Amino acid sequence: MEVKAVVRKKLRELGMEEYLRQNGVDLKTIQESKSTVASRVGEKMYYYDRAGEQKDVLVPISEIKGVNRLSGFTWFDILNYGATGVPKSEKLQDFNINSYSFWGVLSWLEKNTLNDVKYMYRNTDSIDFLCFKKGNSKEYYLLDEGNHRIVTAKNIGIPEVISRNVKVYEYNERKHNVYKTYKDKEKELIELMDELYFSIVPWKVSDITKTRRPMKIKFDLGGVYFIFSYEEQEIKDDFSVIEVMIHEMESLIDRLNHIKKKSRLYYHLYKMLSENVIIVVKRFMPPRTDDKYIPHVIAMENAMSNGERNNKI
Repeated sequence: MEVKAVVRKKLRELGMEEYLRQNGVDLKTIQESKSTVASRVGEKMYYYDRAGEQKDVLVPISEIKGVNRLSGFTWFDILNYGATGVPKSEKLQDFNINSYSFWGVLSWLEKNTLNDVKYMYRNTDSIDFLCFKKGNSKEYYLLDEGNHRIVTAKNIGIPEVISRNVKVYEYNERKHNVYKTYKDKEKELIELMDELYFSIVPWKVSDITKTRRPMKIKFDLGGVYFIFSYEEQEIKDDFSVIEVMIHEMESLIDRLNHIKKKSRLYYHLYKMLSENVIIVVKRFMPPRTDDKYIPHVIAMENAMSNGERNNKI
């Protein structure tokens, strides 16, 4: 029987945890893999600076925080679901990882001792990482190939793996502080939008040009209200655009606060009218999504619903 088939059969009979135990993996390693969640690089790309590359680096497995295909699952669950299948109770249709490749990596344990496998990880090839340094701490994230090898390594107690190439990034506190300011403004803006019938329209790819369209703010009772100059992910290539983004958000917050204040004032007027009268008034109001027109529409909408929507104006 092919070795991969042997692995699959044993996994069905024993389950992942018992299979690992019978192949020499200690309980502490398994418990750690069950309690540690794989993450993504995420926002770090925005406020860490590129600081060069290193070749042939022995990367401690404990400092590897994520692979490039899955995140939000424990390392044990990634291996278990990937090699034995996702339980129907989990409903994880997007769990896209190759079981056959996991059986291949686990087959190393069928043909070698655990110590031999640990040595093999010091000689594997085609594994590259991004390394994010902050003081004396380092976080590694897999780049390109090697998902199955790294996930398996996190589950069987491999101490380190050789990396062909490591792209190094160093923490920039100034950038991080500016980015936090941006995120605070974004949160404030979104909370205000939610009160006032506004929503963000995510960017889409044009079928014609195959390029991104700018993110928009839509007035739900009208049309497009504002178009941002940049997308957040553009910070990665040119951090200076964040200043424009912060300025645009501050300007929008001021405008929406003004709209909120006017809406509150008009609401007390419209709530004295019948719904039929308000409908007639709306019919003759010009359909513009500007700061003069929108407070009236919000006030009328809230008057007709007796202020039930959030009741904040």
